[in-house]
Amino acid sequence: MLRGRIGIALLVGLAGVSALLYALSGPIGVEFTAAIVEFLALALALVLALCENRKTYRSSDVLLLFWPLFMIISLVRLRTLVSDCAFAHSSANLLLPVSLTSQASEDAILIICKLFVALAAFVFEFIPKIAPIQLGDTPLEAKCPEEDANIYSIISFEWVSGLMRAGYQKPLEMSDLWPLKKNDRSGHLDDIFAAAWQKELKYEPSKSSVFRALRHAFAGPFYVAGFWKLLNDLLGFMQPILLREMIGFVMSFKTPTPQPLYRGYIIATSMFLCGIFQTTFVHRYFHLCMCVGMHVRSALVTAIYQKALRLSNKARQDFTVGEIVNHMSVDTQKIQDTMTYLHVIWSGILQLVITLYLLYKTVGWAILGGLAVMILMLPVNAKVAIYWKEYQEKQMAFKDSRIKLMNEILNGIRVIKLYAWEGTFLQKILAVRNDQELKVMKKLGYVASVHMLTWSITPFLVSWLTFTIYSIVMGRTLTTDIVFTAIALFNILQFPLTMLPWVISSCVEARVALIRIHKFLVASEVDPNAIFVEARRRSDSQSQDAADKYTIIAKDATYSWSKDSSPVVSDVNIALKEDALLSVIGRVGSGKSSLIAALCGDLERVSGEIRIRGTVAFVPQQAWIMNDTLRNNIVFGNTYDPEYYQKTVEACCLLPDFEMLPGGDMTEIGERGINLSGGQKARISLARAVYAQADIYLLDDPLSAVDAHVGRAIFDKVIGPGGLLSGKTRILVTHQIQYLVQSTNIMMLREGRIVEQGSFQELMAKKSDVYQLVNEFGRNSKHHSSHQDSASISKSTPSPEESSISEGSTRPSSVKSTGSIKTLGRSSDSTEGGTENDGDKKVVDANQSALIVEEETRRGSVDRRMYWIYAKACSFGAILAYIVSLVFSESASIIAAMWLAHWSRNNDAGNDEHGPLYYISIHATLGVIFGALTVFQSIILMVHCSIRAARVLHEQMLRSVLRSPMSFFDTTPMGRILNRFSKDQSTIDEMLARTFSGYAHNLFGVVAILFVVIFATPALILMIIPMSVFYFWLQRYYLATSRELRRLESVSRSPVFAHFQETIGGISTIRAYRQQDRFTKGNQSRLDESIRAYYPSIAGNRWLAFRLEMLSSLIIFGAAFLSVVSLSRNVSVDPGLVGLSLTYALNITQTLNWMVRQYTEVETNIVAVERVQEYIELKPEAPEINEDHRPPQEWPAQGRVEFV
Repeated sequence: MLRGRIGIALLVGLAGVSALLYALSGPIGVEFTAAIVEFLALALALVLALCENRKTYRSSDVLLLFWPLFMIISLVRLRTLVSDCAFAHSSANLLLPVSLTSQASEDAILIICKLFVALAAFVFEFIPKIAPIQLGDTPLEAKCPEEDANIYSIISFEWVSGLMRAGYQKPLEMSDLWPLKKNDRSGHLDDIFAAAWQKELKYEPSKSSVFRALRHAFAGPFYVAGFWKLLNDLLGFMQPILLREMIGFVMSFKTPTPQPLYRGYIIATSMFLCGIFQTTFVHRYFHLCMCVGMHVRSALVTAIYQKALRLSNKARQDFTVGEIVNHMSVDTQKIQDTMTYLHVIWSGILQLVITLYLLYKTVGWAILGGLAVMILMLPVNAKVAIYWKEYQEKQMAFKDSRIKLMNEILNGIRVIKLYAWEGTFLQKILAVRNDQELKVMKKLGYVASVHMLTWSITPFLVSWLTFTIYSIVMGRTLTTDIVFTAIALFNILQFPLTMLPWVISSCVEARVALIRIHKFLVASEVDPNAIFVEARRRSDSQSQDAADKYTIIAKDATYSWSKDSSPVVSDVNIALKEDALLSVIGRVGSGKSSLIAALCGDLERVSGEIRIRGTVAFVPQQAWIMNDTLRNNIVFGNTYDPEYYQKTVEACCLLPDFEMLPGGDMTEIGERGINLSGGQKARISLARAVYAQADIYLLDDPLSAVDAHVGRAIFDKVIGPGGLLSGKTRILVTHQIQYLVQSTNIMMLREGRIVEQGSFQELMAKKSDVYQLVNEFGRNSKHHSSHQDSASISKSTPSPEESSISEGSTRPSSVKSTGSIKTLGRSSDSTEGGTENDGDKKVVDANQSALIVEEETRRGSVDRRMYWIYAKACSFGAILAYIVSLVFSESASIIAAMWLAHWSRNNDAGNDEHGPLYYISIHATLGVIFGALTVFQSIILMVHCSIRAARVLHEQMLRSVLRSPMSFFDTTPMGRILNRFSKDQSTIDEMLARTFSGYAHNLFGVVAILFVVIFATPALILMIIPMSVFYFWLQRYYLATSRELRRLESVSRSPVFAHFQETIGGISTIRAYRQQDRFTKGNQSRLDESIRAYYPSIAGNRWLAFRLEMLSSLIIFGAAFLSVVSLSRNVSVDPGLVGLSLTYALNITQTLNWMVRQYTEVETNIVAVERVQEYIELKPEAPEINEDHRPPQEWPAQGRVEFV
């Protein structure tokens, strides 16, 4: 508040000063008008400052722009005042003392006072206001610092510095990240996209468009980004023009009439300011585009998730879980990536047109030669793209085959080890990997080498042919200003030529992704009128109508799984009251589960109707368990009631299980309930339904997975007449006839139709099908063992309880071995307790000897040993050959540029003794050497090194995993192992060599640029040395945070897909409990966490790039400024070297940026080697062959087995 008062006081003072100036201005005229305008501007600033001070803690952007502008205008006015006095005294030099008149002195003093007061006002406005952390006793919600950042902080991304500082000081955690802004939250984005998509759904599915909906939802910021991109592109063409002016300025000092020095300073300053504004505009463009891409992905992921909850059975058959996950991960990512560079389509064309026009103005019709090269390269690049796509598709197919085979091996690893088949299956994997996948990868390496050649040699060919036509065909002299202006324009031309084909290809992929997502979003949904759900009236039972006492009414209900299929439930008529227990029986395939699905609303209504009054709880035949605590699986989003919860778990016989767990009911369950037995899953699923306290219970054979005595206890305590659900409507699908006698009604189905219905006594009296089944299984049960679970109505044997995943595995380190191997498993429930007995196995808690071992997450920088391991896998000799060829190719490029400078310098001096053909020939020779070395180094890296490392590391990891003991497979999720063989191995196969190549090229590029700049302007080394130190410090400072942000982003993305896959497995349960909204919010919460980790990453990229480009602008300014200073000191300056220096300096911005980005990518991707090496170093089981205990050659000679 104090800062605001001081600022307001300063404003009032300024208003008074302006009034005084107005009073002193004399007669009405221009001065009078200017004073009035100034006074009004300050008055408006006063009003704005008061309003801003009262309503917001954010600095005023308008005032922060107004005060610098006000100071600039005041300085101009002061300069005009002084120059008028100097002119009056016939002095042309403003640096000499000038005598001011008394009036002028008063005006000057007032202007200077205004300047100081305006500066103070600006400083006070610039200082950030400290917002209170609480309002009264209520803490205020934390905010993203961007929301309160001023305009200069937003432009420079200074608001990110706090996070960068925190990441440099310690490893970041999710708690260190900012909260999301409202506009970035998935719920808000979903509302925007959903509204736009609903408008599209008014059309026919074939006429609706996801792209059109996205455009309506997110086009605003995207168009603003396009505006910034346009400004950046237009400013980009100023640099070659200013370069030509600077070369012309330097060349003028070789003539009798040199240009004035101030012109050189103006050109140097203009180049600096141009660089600053370009940096500002381009990063606003990138940031907005990346935010739009992030918003698009978030909206689509949420829409896909919500759609998955509404899919009909027919649609669920058309779209597999893997396909839907691909829509959420791959397709949305392609669309997001394309959004960043979509503006390049029109921007690239604009750049091409303007560049060609400027080249025409520079070299005339000689540009047609360069244009011909570009046109000829188009079909070459198109052919390369075709081959690339073809081989990549083959590689993906072979990769899928390998991963599929690996998945089968992991699923059957126990059997493989029992039969000692590891070697056989190792060869099967290696046959696919080495003979198919790696051969295609080698072809891809050759294609990449050709692409590298065309990408690097095209600019050289364009410039060489243009200069050849200009100097030989057209017979003109190639001067310094023409050469380097043309080269600068060719460098601009390289970006659209490189990016346009890639962006168009990305657009095609994004279009395919949009079509795939559109097909999914318009797929058929569950019929909302499949059943009619009504709220149950809670009034006094005596005042209820007779019809209101029925909770389920089915009239001639006929249902099918899809509209095109035949009915699976036909002509069903049911009328159940609130305390009814209906037992549904029938042989396998008779339609029992289909009836339950129809009552849940999952089937398509063909005819008739089903009316449900009240809430529904559903227990599926295959229990669905969430990756959460036991308590949360039971409470399932309802309010926790300790008393009723205790009754529930006791009735469902879960207390002994809880007592066996150190964490009790707060023990976390693994994915798909992996550390629970089938009986435990069934009882948890039943407890979830009981705790819901619903009006209607649909129980699809929940007792089949438990032992007979457990089933009896649960029936008596929960389902039966004396159980917790005795006052509820219960439909029990069962194969166990002993419970029929306690049912109020029995229904027998055959082929989806009711063949018998009535009470137990009525059906037994009829002596029909139910009577025959009861007698048949009554007789059969006498021949069964007393340990048989129960008699089954099905002809098949009863399904035993599923064995625990940990059964038969060795217990982790907390178990003290006494010679025998103890096992992990299900809880042992005593017979007295009325629960199943699974032997002497125990569920092990996650906190103590967890069954599923947590995946190791490494912090900080990657172990440098990983670089050595990867280099060794590549071959040290090949790496050395690559580095040597890279050094020589970069040297050839520098020498070629210096040769052009030498040629143009001779032309400027009129010392051309050899003729243009001589220079052109040598320039061409250097280009051929450069191209040959480029292809050579690319083949070494992409064909030899990359393929060898991929083969060696994969084979070592595969051998190590197959030789690992069973305890490793029992304690490691299969998905984690597959992730090493898929994602991590793919990073090594495809990304690592490419990022190493990019980093190496940019590193040598920066060295080459600095060498040329220092060679041309030696004094610049005094600026470059401290800047280099600052640059390396900045890189380390950034990488410390960037590395952790990448890790957090990776970690936060996994729960989104894990939650989705979990949801898909329990869609019927979620729908039955009407929990779609809760699960959608859960998805949005996980998605927000992912965005919360991703957004600082993209903001951090801009933070770094802005600062690097500012350094680059300083180098450009230094090169130009020092050239002018040298001329002012009468030092001879070579225009060719100035042009060479500035041409290279103009490229340093992009090269520096890419170098840091590529180094970050190398650091990120080398983690894949670290993760693969972790599996290579797994502790193996005992050797397959023990030479000290080999049996005799004649073994086996006796039919005897002896255990020793």
